[in-house]
Amino acid sequence: MIKEEAYFVASTEGPLFAVLATPDSPGDRAMVLAGGGWTGSSSNRNSVLVRMAREVADTGLGTVRFDWHGTGESGGTLDRFRLDQPFVDDVIAVAGSVPATTLALAGICFGALSVLGAAVALPEVDHVVLISLPFPSPITKTDHKLDRLTLDTAIRMVTRPAVLRQVVTNRDLRTAAVAGVKRKMGLARSRPLTLPARSVTDLGVSTITALLERGTRVDLVFGEQDLEYSTYLDYTAHTPLPPEVAVSIIPGDVSNFSTLEAQRRTIDTVLGLVNRAR
Repeated sequence: MIKEEAYFVASTEGPLFAVLATPDSPGDRAMVLAGGGWTGSSSNRNSVLVRMAREVADTGLGTVRFDWHGTGESGGTLDRFRLDQPFVDDVIAVAGSVPATTLALAGICFGALSVLGAAVALPEVDHVVLISLPFPSPITKTDHKLDRLTLDTAIRMVTRPAVLRQVVTNRDLRTAAVAGVKRKMGLARSRPLTLPARSVTDLGVSTITALLERGTRVDLVFGEQDLEYSTYLDYTAHTPLPPEVAVSIIPGDVSNFSTLEAQRRTIDTVLGLVNRAR
């Protein structure tokens, strides 16, 4: 059995809403779990982050999940998520609230970049799990996913009530959706992804190397259909990561957890990596 405690953490951007899942016999080690920018809050589609946090806690490792500032129950304001501007301070603030002497950090996509930046500033971190870590790409994630869909399926997805509401209220999402459908119809070319190389070369490879040098374990996790996996392969073909970095490949789309099977496999992979690191 685990127990959960909801609380707020003070940060420079406003109070951050967090939920700590604690096992019956908590130790002096815990995990901070950061979702992706697409999830917004810590209770996303099918509550995959909630299930991941609870199942990690069931193994004996207390786990905290949280809402990024400006999303969910957290305070502050948010214009949009930018991969070259990860929310490192959010992760550091939440990490400081966890009653543990040693920490593991896990993040998904935008969250992976954020925990990576936070880890180097937190000497108590001994393990980092980076799920769908973004690498520079010549196309947007929307274009990448639409390439895998038929046109009628893409249009049905965009016109779903829940998605349509977001398209109407979110200018960036509306622009991406329209451009994506046009691309699928052959009326537009790929749009370049505005992800400066520094987000990986400066806040990625060099940081991973620094963490490894101080003895912190680094694990990468990708879905074989993720845009992040294909760009990871392209990038490391000419700029290899240190050989100590372990890479796990999961069938399906992990960056958006498009299927329950992908969610289950991701959770199982994280559980395996966390237990192996003890």
